[in-house]
Amino acid sequence: MLLQATIAVSLFAMATTLWMAFYLFARGFPNAMTLRVVIVMLALSGFFFGAYNNTFVQIPGSAAIRAVLLVIVLGGWYSVTFHVMSDRDQKRFRYFEWGIYALGALSIIFLLQPNSFIAEQGNALFVAHMNPKGLAYKVYGGYQFLVSFGIMLNLLVGDRVGLTTRGKYFLVTSIFPVVSVMYGVVSLGSPTAAPRIIQDTLAFCGIFVLGLSVARHQTWTERRATLQDFPLTTLSTLGLAALTTFFAWNSGMPVKNLASVAGFVVLAVGIYDLT
Repeated sequence: MLLQATIAVSLFAMATTLWMAFYLFARGFPNAMTLRVVIVMLALSGFFFGAYNNTFVQIPGSAAIRAVLLVIVLGGWYSVTFHVMSDRDQKRFRYFEWGIYALGALSIIFLLQPNSFIAEQGNALFVAHMNPKGLAYKVYGGYQFLVSFGIMLNLLVGDRVGLTTRGKYFLVTSIFPVVSVMYGVVSLGSPTAAPRIIQDTLAFCGIFVLGLSVARHQTWTERRATLQDFPLTTLSTLGLAALTTFFAWNSGMPVKNLASVAGFVVLAVGIYDLT
């Protein structure tokens, strides 16, 4: 049951985040906030695609690549909340922002070192493991905690934009990655296996609501998209991807290839829509 649920979450989250990236880019360019969210969406889509494939074939070192993508996701998320603040508060916390990005770059360097993750084989359904005494775990875990703190700080200090009508959606959205980070960091260094589906679901819920928040921002602030356009195009695109994936699976295609099928359908519609 855990296997089927993990596969379903990874496949749905990959297709949804990939579509939302193309949707927001097509309707939000060249808005800087939208471009940041697009990068976050693409990185998370790549993470879920790798997680789906890892369920069937565990490739040594792939956990580090997925972790690097999460570093990008969290860094992009922090950047979105940072630029929601007023110019005065941005100047006030500018050095903290640079510190976050520097620590993120350092985390990527340590994550890409050989054997930064341990016991990858046979651990497809659970959070990857790191040596809790290793420097890579300390730097990576410290980055996740610090960036989570920074996200909430951006929304709750100074003008407290997260408590305003404009920012309350970003505040609610940011609760998901913070909880996901806490769960993930503890699980990384814990000897007890922790189901990956919990962290994946929290991350997906957060990024999905973030996309809705940006779409709402475009609708009410920039008049770029309509409230009807987003749900209808999302439903039709994901419905087409699901139908194609079902026929591919029903015709005998291996389950491990279904993520590629769904991905190419979303890419085809997304690139056409972008064009």
